[in-house]
Amino acid sequence: MKRCFVLLLSFLLAGCGGDDGGEEILLPTNLVITVDNDQGNGEVTVTATAENTKLYKIYFGDTPNTPVNSGNGVATHTYSKGGTYTIKVEAYSTNTDMISKTQSIVVSFAPPTNLNFTVDINSEGTGEVTVNATADNTERFTIYFGDAENTPHETEDGSATYMYDVTGTYTITVEAESSAGDMISDMKEIDITVAPKSWQLVWADEFNTTTINSDNWKFELGNNGGWGNAELQYYTEENASVKMDGENGFLEIVAKKESKGGFQYTSSRMITKDKQEFLFGRVEIRAKLPKGQGIWPALWMLGANIDEVPWPGCGEIDIMEMIGGGAQRDNRVHGTAHWYNDTAPVGKANYGGHVDLSSGIFADAYHVFSIEWNKNFIIWFLDGVEFHRIDITPPDSPSRFDEFRKSQFLIFNIAVGGNWPGAPNNDTVFPQTMSVDYVRVYQYK
Repeated sequence: MKRCFVLLLSFLLAGCGGDDGGEEILLPTNLVITVDNDQGNGEVTVTATAENTKLYKIYFGDTPNTPVNSGNGVATHTYSKGGTYTIKVEAYSTNTDMISKTQSIVVSFAPPTNLNFTVDINSEGTGEVTVNATADNTERFTIYFGDAENTPHETEDGSATYMYDVTGTYTITVEAESSAGDMISDMKEIDITVAPKSWQLVWADEFNTTTINSDNWKFELGNNGGWGNAELQYYTEENASVKMDGENGFLEIVAKKESKGGFQYTSSRMITKDKQEFLFGRVEIRAKLPKGQGIWPALWMLGANIDEVPWPGCGEIDIMEMIGGGAQRDNRVHGTAHWYNDTAPVGKANYGGHVDLSSGIFADAYHVFSIEWNKNFIIWFLDGVEFHRIDITPPDSPSRFDEFRKSQFLIFNIAVGGNWPGAPNNDTVFPQTMSVDYVRVYQYK
């Protein structure tokens, strides 16, 4: 039913009118306002009439309270929130002479109604589900897919897609909310069958060509202020190459004692940034490592968003690091995750583990260094045997460990010196070489 507010005929004199060449200034009279406030969606229409009026200014009383100029006295406005507002209308006969009236109104929103939703389940056993929801008087939908995390998915159009990992019965809940905060909900139970998955190779570099593949790799050059670790080497492209042994090739990165750019050592640092980037999977690298005090080989990953989100907020996964220099160094490799902790204690955080060879050192033979990385865990392996893991399921903050739910790129390098390994000494032999037979990335499909 339409409701109208008719304002009483009482007005304020805002201008007295002057003597304009002897002509009398006529103020507006009989200002009457009606307010149509029956839409239930925050829309209000004001209609003003007055005699001797050439312009109306209508203020709707919310923020910003900017007037609407109207020649015919009609203006429509949509409020974003329910509440009590004061509407003010000014009727002008000249640019300065006017009368005005105010009226308080209550704006309310109709609650959501007629909530319906459909669930489209992928028929190929992928676990993918798409929900499409509709409702009247609704500003946003929140959809819960009912798995262990039960993370809310907010959407304005009522559509959301989710991928289940495990076969089971799940309860999907949809909430429809109006702009005033009124909410209704509905739920449906669904049965999901997820076909068995296996590791599928998605990318590899076997280094079986005579040159480094520029589709996969580019170089970072120079010393860059010690790369944040007080490193002593100067990176060049010339210290990396592909060597062939019959039909089998391998990458060589060589650290040398030679002067370059004001530094006494050279090496190479190769990255796949903007070329090959990955979110989740199994990364395997077969490599033989260098040795010696001050030698720091690394096979690792950084967040692809590092240009926008500085370290450690971009996240870092060290698949393999070794600091050379004798017992429990040349025979020990480390696996570490670095991130920014957004819960107490706030700041830089890392969690690492290591493993030792039972005999010999990593310069003696090739070994396979690998990680398995999914939304819940990062697990480190040496030659297929797990030696370290970290649980990256967000325990107390939705954004904790968020660095590890975004794409990363690969980095291969040998650093010389630095805060962790220390500088080379008289026992360090140069050149030192890291040989990489292959790098392979698998994803679970």
